[in-house]
This record gives sequence, structure tokens and C-alpha cells, in this order.
Amino acid sequence: MSLNAARSILVVRLDRLGDMVLTSGFLRELRRNAPHAHITLLVQPPSRALVTACPHIDEVIAWPPDASDRWDPDDAKASVVRVWRVLRLAARSLWCRRFDLAIIPRWGVDYYHAVFAAYLSGATQRVGYSESVSSEKARVNRNFDILLTRSLRLDGSFHEVEKNLKLLREMGGTIDSQRLELWTELADEQTVRERLLRAGHVAGTPLVAFGIGASGSDRVWPPAYFGRLGGWLHRERSARVVLIGSEGERALAAEIRARLGDVAIDMVGQVSLRECAALLKRCCLYVGNDTGPMHMAAAAGLPVVEISRHLRECWPEQFDSPAYFSPWAVPSVVVAVEDGVAGLGDIASISVERVQAAVESLWHEAARRYTSGSE
Repeated sequence: MSLNAARSILVVRLDRLGDMVLTSGFLRELRRNAPHAHITLLVQPPSRALVTACPHIDEVIAWPPDASDRWDPDDAKASVVRVWRVLRLAARSLWCRRFDLAIIPRWGVDYYHAVFAAYLSGATQRVGYSESVSSEKARVNRNFDILLTRSLRLDGSFHEVEKNLKLLREMGGTIDSQRLELWTELADEQTVRERLLRAGHVAGTPLVAFGIGASGSDRVWPPAYFGRLGGWLHRERSARVVLIGSEGERALAAEIRARLGDVAIDMVGQVSLRECAALLKRCCLYVGNDTGPMHMAAAAGLPVVEISRHLRECWPEQFDSPAYFSPWAVPSVVVAVEDGVAGLGDIASISVERVQAAVESLWHEAARRYTSGSE
């Protein structure tokens, strides 16, 4: 079946927020190749708010919250329960849409039963990356390929954005652009503008976004270091910093705010995902950990300083390293750990001075944003 002939398409994207952002270009190019199809996107509940403003899809369905965590393939009982929940979702929300095509863009290990969702959706054609693309996927997702009508193989030495788009090419599609997108609405822009005004922000003052959290504590640069970096930015560049993160990162924000006072504008846990996107569009630079907001910043066109626990020489062997998940298509610097074992190191060993040097190297790009009307 050609993409142009598809009438009803399901895209299954059940991983984290950053992965969803890296799929934004895929959704645009899918729509361009299937202009007449009804496109449904199945996502994790936290990502739903971000994609409801996407102009390239017709509807969004949220994955059941009780099936959202990564599953343990060695826990047979949990796997049976999860498949039952997927079946329940399919009966309630998927079968009635009569999909003729389901696509799973994820290249790596399927920890969320995305392939089962595609299979149980009833879609006639089901396309995704084969379990054989990596040894770890072959182990964890053994026999998943039988649930696909077409399983594709691709060398893993590409950025995640390229993997998404190559899947589309393998299906006969063409790619007009590889850029990412970030979707907001007017109400989001207005809310952010009002919040910044209440925080005393003055137009023309550089705003630097600090992404202070991450999915694991070993990915989090110490808040004391963020505090020192923020103070330096204020002294040397007359900048204010905007703290970005989830509700669970409020303690980190409080520690940074205690060091910076009014220099910091604390938005951690206080804005929606779309409002966070609107906020990033008003910043001139992102500095922070490898997390969803980092990819949102890149999609918004910000220069990015990524602080990474991965040893640079080990990037090719690590599936989640900056080799495959670095900021896409924007000026960026990855400040990585220099010493460690097994390819990872102590992120606290990355000095404030190294991050300052990275900021300095990108400041001319940042200045172009706030002097050209990013406000």
C-alpha cells in the first residue's frame, strides 16, 4: 500500500517526551505524503498536551495511564496484564477507526508494547523497525516481528530524527525537510507573556533557559552549579535565567532560586507543556541536562548547551548517547564527562567553567535571537 493511498493511519509513539519531539518532522512529512488520510497519534499521557496543537494529525489518543511505565520482559504476569490493557484500549478506541496502516517509528527496544498496540489496533498493514536491528532489541523484543506485516532493518548509526525519516523513505515516502517543529496556540503565548511580566522581565533582557531535571538523578547536573552559572550569566551578560522542569523537580528549583534570587524566574511545575514551548521560543539559549525540554528547545531553534554524563569516546556504543540524541539541527555544544567507567561518568565532575566556555562559544548565536525580536 502506498502512503498516498492510505485512508486511515495510526502512528504509535509511546516513549518519552523527547522522543515525541524528535518525531515532529516525521509527522509533517507523513502528512505531506498522505494528504488525504485520517492520521491518529497514540501517545503517552504526558505528551498529549504538546501534540494536540499539531496541524499534521487529525486526532490524538492517550495511552492508558496504568500501562505507561516501562515493562520488564522477565515479568510474565505484568506482561499479560499490560497486553490486556492494550486490548481494552483497542476495543474502546481503535477498532472503530478501521486503520489500514499502523506505523511504529521507534528504532530501539520497544519497552511500552507499541507493537502490540499496532497489532491489536486491527490495522491491515503494520510497519516498524525489526527486532533484529540491535542485540538488545532482539533479546527484549523476541518474536515481536511476527506482529508486523513489514519489519525494516537499519544500521543504528544515525540520529533518532534520521531514523524516523528513513522509516518513511523505506515506505516509499519522500522527505522535503528534516527540521523539527514545536506547536503552540495563541493562549499559550499570552499566558507566558503575562507570567514574564509579573516576574519583572524587561523586553531586551536576554533570557536563558535552564533545563534542571532529567529522567534519572545520574543525569542531573548539581543545582549549586546551575546557581553559579546563572550568577555568571547575570554579571557577564546581564541575562536572567528561566528554570524549566516538572513538578517533581521543585526542590532542585528551590535550591537554585535560593542562590540566584530575582535573577531566576522559576517556571518549574508551573506551566503546561505547550506553555513551556511558548516560553522556550522567548529565550535565546538553552543550558541543561539531556531531557525532553532540551529537544523542545532545539525544535524552537535555540542554541543548546547539553550537559551529558556520557563519555564522548563511548557514544557510538551507547543507544541513548548524544551520538543519536544530541540537539538536532541547531548550533550546539555537548559538554561531556571526561573520566568514568563503562562509558558513563559522574556528571558532577563537569565543571562550571567548562559549561561557561560552551556558553561563550554560542553567545553570538544567542545574541542574534534576543536582538532580532525573540521577545
